[in-house]
Amino acid sequence: VVFVTPGPWPAYGTGGEYDHLAERLRRMSFEVTQWTPALRNRSTGAPMSTTAEPTPKDGQRVVWVLQMRTLQHQTAPSLDSPRDRIVNTIRDRVARGDRAMIVLGPEPDTPVDPQDPLMRWLAEWDIRPLLQQAAAHEVPIGDRQTVGTYRFDIDRWPSDTPMSAVLKGMVGHVTIAAPLIVGDGVNVGARLWPLIELTEPRMWAETKFETRYPVYEESAARDRFVIAAAGERGDERIVVLSDPSWPSDRLVKAGIVDPQSKQLLISRFPANAEFFINSVYWLAGREELIAISARLQDIRRIQPMDATRVRTVQAIVLIGLPALPVIAGAAVWLVRRRG
Repeated sequence: VVFVTPGPWPAYGTGGEYDHLAERLRRMSFEVTQWTPALRNRSTGAPMSTTAEPTPKDGQRVVWVLQMRTLQHQTAPSLDSPRDRIVNTIRDRVARGDRAMIVLGPEPDTPVDPQDPLMRWLAEWDIRPLLQQAAAHEVPIGDRQTVGTYRFDIDRWPSDTPMSAVLKGMVGHVTIAAPLIVGDGVNVGARLWPLIELTEPRMWAETKFETRYPVYEESAARDRFVIAAAGERGDERIVVLSDPSWPSDRLVKAGIVDPQSKQLLISRFPANAEFFINSVYWLAGREELIAISARLQDIRRIQPMDATRVRTVQAIVLIGLPALPVIAGAAVWLVRRRG
């Protein structure tokens, strides 16, 4: 698994955002590395920094993780962005058998360019990101009051793909996501699946980005947004995710952490990590790992209970617990009487 990073901003380690996910992949025997393509000074053309492009060992398949929004915006103005070169490189590698996860995000200040290599590549998959928009909805904040937000909590998942079907009962969190227009793939010879869908009431596509709390626009109302999708064509596979913060440590590690071991005990948004890891398994052709991810047993969660279990828990709480002192007192009385 190769995380593509822009210059001095690492994917993991000091200052990185993927420590938790990188460590989990290592525990499942994946080789994890990061690639910093060469940055070039726009004036002189001289290379500024680089790491060698990873070369897989015999029998290995590379899964590339591209944080495209980071590549677009975190390059200094005096340097030539490696974004286009990266896209063309990974596009060629996927055509030869590698796999890719492309992480996007809203880019309201970036003009639409139909000749952009990334947009052209995704169009070949019948996927069109609307990067000048962001999914928004209203949430209640008081008595008959609401406020607009880009954040969503998700607990409903499509059941027709292994990556999302196993997330039943888990919660994921969206910070801000661009809508994806996902076709049927027929004209491009691909099979496509929506992986994450937003279906809250009073949603709309925000385009102004002028305030922290967007205002509902009836003309831009939507019933559904797709923010992640998977595509397969022959031996090629890609996953597209349009929330750049979804796989970051600040979300996947949100919860209760052991103060001594620093291990995550209870995850607030377990679906964020599980979706990312499951997608890597699928891209790597290791679908059998999706159902047996060892880390699923490490982080305890409260799973949905049927009516029988609810009645059992109620009986224990209402009858069993109050009866314990009575039983203990009777036992002590019997012991003393025999003594």
